[in-house]
Formats: sequence, structure tokens, C-alpha cells
Amino acid sequence: MRRIALMAGLACCLGLPASALAREQLLGAGAWLYHSDPRAVHHRGITYTGWITTNGHVRVAAIDHATGRVVRRTIMRGLGADDHHYPVFHVRSDGRIMAFYSTHSGKYLPTDRPSRMYYRTTTRPRDIRSWSPTRTIPTNTPGGWGHTYPNAVRAAGKLWLFWRGGNWWPTFVTSTDGGRSWSRARNMIVGPVGNKPYIKYAGRGRTIHMAYTKDTPDAARTSLYYAQWRNGRLYGAGGRRLGRRPLRYDRGELIYGYRRSLGRGWVYDIATDRAGRPVILYITGYDRREPVFWYAKWTGSEWKKTRIVSAGRQSRQRYITGGGTLDHDDPSTVYLSRAVDGISQVEVWHTEDDGQAWASGAVTSGSVPSFRPVSPRGLTDSPFVIYLSGRYRGWLSYRQVRVRLTDQAPFYAPLP
Repeated sequence: MRRIALMAGLACCLGLPASALAREQLLGAGAWLYHSDPRAVHHRGITYTGWITTNGHVRVAAIDHATGRVVRRTIMRGLGADDHHYPVFHVRSDGRIMAFYSTHSGKYLPTDRPSRMYYRTTTRPRDIRSWSPTRTIPTNTPGGWGHTYPNAVRAAGKLWLFWRGGNWWPTFVTSTDGGRSWSRARNMIVGPVGNKPYIKYAGRGRTIHMAYTKDTPDAARTSLYYAQWRNGRLYGAGGRRLGRRPLRYDRGELIYGYRRSLGRGWVYDIATDRAGRPVILYITGYDRREPVFWYAKWTGSEWKKTRIVSAGRQSRQRYITGGGTLDHDDPSTVYLSRAVDGISQVEVWHTEDDGQAWASGAVTSGSVPSFRPVSPRGLTDSPFVIYLSGRYRGWLSYRQVRVRLTDQAPFYAPLP
């Protein structure tokens, strides 16, 4: 677990808050969304992350934790200024870094060429200064909607790459040779024609865990579902067989069923604890002025669902919160962004009892909004979070947004 800094002021009751003013470091100007991951990975002392710049270039960075040195490179120019276009990362067994990125469905950008799923690989282990030529995934599901939301997952001895495919449904390919060749594209989840499920993934061992809604909450009264892929079939968390792939969305295990009193659901992240049990971070009230963060964990016999905190009163009637993420190396720690005195601020929340009680600490403060935090996967010995800050107007308008990091996020000691 990632708890190297004990909070001296933390009371013995976990429900009392602790806070710290975080030191910031600017990485660059640009943005990302929530539904492509990993946005940041850690490997042998270096954290790798990336973003789409305010003028539409794909930018990557490597942060050396021992020296503090940051190396930055642009790996594609002119992809388009859209916050869907940022890269995600995978570390190969030989230490070389892979970056995947795509355009937004092909409907909006690019306007001068077909939509593609692009990827590049570093020519040397742990070194982002030199990259192989740009390649593309040569396959997609039919439908004409291109590729959106790449997600790289390692499971069952393969590299899995998921995205929202040509028919708008969750699509995947696999590679057993480090991305030199790929299987044909297939759907994992399907639904009514015209629906576009939003889905998060987590790989562990031979299992891929998934949490999803049937469509965007902008268009439907969304519930939240769970399924896990294992040995060619899909199951619930307790082993109940759901069916073969592709799975119809409503055969998934229901985590949150839409209720008018709580509003529309939206998934932010899924991870597994050390025992391999899934944990889901989601919100209700996507369509409300004051959404709520929730934490769902499989205990071994049931889903335990607990309220974390209100996301605060949002400045707009619609379009959700500042986002959140689980610490994938210790999912009892949650990073989230909520409105504090009308300004979005990043906070860290921690539980020692599967969500029954929470302690919290501030990561950011001040008059500039901070949002969409991410915790690097594989980083287990440093309180480190990367986030966005600035005035965000929309997925095509983020010219004032900056990518920042801090290595002084608060962490917590176990309960006495």
C-alpha cells in the first residue's frame, strides 16, 4: 500500500479530515478525459504520462523520481484540438513504452483523413526520446464511427487494446508479440443500435474487470453494470455466469439501477484490491446540480456500496464533476475533484473499512479550478498525483488548461 507519509494530525477516528497544501509542477498545456487509460504508468523509477496539447499535438513526458528531471516529446502533430485525443500507455516486458491514441470517433476530427487508432513504441527501454514510426491498428468493427477511447490492459498473457468501435460498442484486439501483430476486432459488450456504452477496464491475472453504462448519461437514464471476462466467458463478481462474448449490456451485474431520486449514473474507474476483488468509483446525479461520489466493493459475498461525498454544487446544470480515479495499487485510496466554495479542487479520500468511514485531505486549493486527477499505475512508494487545472470550457475548448503534478498528496496510516 502506498502510505509512506503519516499524517501527524490524523485523529484515531478515520472520519476526521486532514489536509496538506500540495506543491505543484507544471508539465505542459493540454488536457485529457476519463475514459481512456492508463493516462500515467510508473516503471523502474520513472512515471510516463501524456496529453493532447491546446493546439492539437500528442505530447508525452517522462518524470524521473530520483532526479526530478522531466523529458518531453511530441509524438504526433496535428491530430486536432479535442480532449479525446490524448495518449495512453503500456510498458512492454522489454521495458519499451507503447503509446496509443486516436481521434474522436471520426465524426468531428480529423476532417482531412480517415479515423485511425495510432500507436508508437520507444526504440529503447525507459527512454521516450526516440520512437518507432507511427503504426495503426488495422482492424475495427463495422459501422463507420472510427476509433475512440483506447484502453491498454494486460491480462491472460496478452496485451488487450479496447476502444469504442465502428458500431459504438466496446471493441477489442489482442497481441501476443508486443504489438507487432493483432487479432481481428471484436465486440465485448453490445446494446441497442445507436447506444454508446461508456466503460472502464482493469486487468488482473487472467481476468478483465469491466464497469459500464449502456449509453452516455446525456442521452439516457443510465444505470451501472459490472462484468468480468475470464477463460472466454463473462461472469459476475461472485462467479455467476452471464454469458459468452459479446454480452448484451443488460445481462451484466447491476451495480446501480437508475432512481429518479438519485439521478443518472456514470462510471469513473474500476480497479482490484490485493485479493483480486473489484472496486468501482462512480457518481449518481450526472443530471443534477449536486452529484454524489459512490464507492462499490465486492466483499466476496456481496457488493457493498457506500456514499463518499457530494461533488459540490456545480456551476452548470449539466456536465458532471471534476472527475475521479482509484489508486490501482491500493484502491482504498480515491482521488476526486469536487466543488469547494464554487471552485473544483482535487482531494484524496481514504478508507480502511471498505468505505464505511473516510478520511480526506486537500491536494489543491486556491481560485484556479483543478480536476481530472490520475494516480500513476505501478507507483507504490510515493504520494504522487497528476491533474489538470485552469478554465475548462468544453472538449473542443481547453486553451487555458494546464497539466500539473504534485508529490505531496496526503496519505494515511492504518487505524490503530
